[in-house]
Amino acid sequence: VRGEGESGNFQSRTHPEHLPEELLVKAEAALKAADRVHTQVLMNELHVGFDTAAKLMDELAERGRIRLTP
Repeated sequence: VRGEGESGNFQSRTHPEHLPEELLVKAEAALKAADRVHTQVLMNELHVGFDTAAKLMDELAERGRIRLTP
């Protein structure tokens, strides 16, 4: 399924695996301000769902910006 638009890149911008850099920066700042790493912080501060909050945390952990504990 493709979205409207002549360039045809609507799908890539809305692909569930794509996380905008700006959102990652906001997520990192929210976690630092809260002084805890938890999906609930991102859900409340960024108004995102659980899946997006989890993906943000995974991406930040992969980049070494946060540390997740088992």
